[in-house]
Amino acid sequence: EVITPNAAFQARHGFSNTNTLEGLDLIMPRFGFNFEVPEDIEIGGFSTNGITLRGGYGRFSGGNPIVWISNSYSNNGVTIDSVFLGGPINNVDARILPVAATSALTAGDGSVNALAADFEIPSVWRLSLGTDIEFDIFESENWLFTFDALFDQQDAAPFWSDAGCGAPVSTSPVDGRPIYNCSTARQDIILSNTDLGQSRILAFSLQNEWDNGVSFWGSYANQDITDAHSGTSSTATSNYSDYATFDRQTPREATSNYEIEHEFKSRLGWRHSFYEDYETRVELFMTHRSGRHFSYTYGYSNGLGNQYRNQSPFGIHESAADD
Repeated sequence: EVITPNAAFQARHGFSNTNTLEGLDLIMPRFGFNFEVPEDIEIGGFSTNGITLRGGYGRFSGGNPIVWISNSYSNNGVTIDSVFLGGPINNVDARILPVAATSALTAGDGSVNALAADFEIPSVWRLSLGTDIEFDIFESENWLFTFDALFDQQDAAPFWSDAGCGAPVSTSPVDGRPIYNCSTARQDIILSNTDLGQSRILAFSLQNEWDNGVSFWGSYANQDITDAHSGTSSTATSNYSDYATFDRQTPREATSNYEIEHEFKSRLGWRHSFYEDYETRVELFMTHRSGRHFSYTYGYSNGLGNQYRNQSPFGIHESAADD
């Protein structure tokens, strides 16, 4: 299936709305290591029974919803158009469309979702480091400690903008935010790329299981994740308009919607065979984590039409002194 070409869109913006992933390439080099420390360590009542060091570095891709690409097929501006008629409406018949509305519709004049002409397949450069340490401490044996660290740098992450907004026409006198005079006739939402965004994730875990059937596992994870857009919706229009941002047209790195700064988990278990080959298990699982991030936002109109000023965060002032 091909995307219906929209000549009016191409005339407006100078590139076709039919761009897809076809013909795009992505090379993903990777390497890794796994090293077992040959000698154990003994310090007082602490002794190791095996230490493994592991890690790797490379480029990874995948996980982005393909529905973002499908938006270009369903919103080509040719098969779907809309018009707004103001004022009183008399003698309404739901079975018949008003002539004033149908005569105002023009093929190719509808809103369009399209891939940017230079769109690239999103990916991340990832560094992973980890260790597994088996140890005994005093009379307690067979403990396992695990540590993992992940570092990601975004490469061509997805970002949405409205091609009908153009350059800012002014700035807000309150906080210096750019103000756009976006087209009110349609939305031409473009899916492009940005290299802004990175993450650092650290995770620790400790576990053991004893001869009496009691077992324990506990973990802690810490995240520091930023991105220019968290991509929380399946549709281009919602991805563009429904997130808190200082400037909806320009990528800006900020805390990701998906970051959970602190998370603790633990599991306490017990198992016993009251009858041969019939094991009974009892487990208690606990979790505690930081709350989800949110922003206090506002919306306003200054008479310039479609401003997309909804979900503008409070308390941010942009000036030379802030850079």
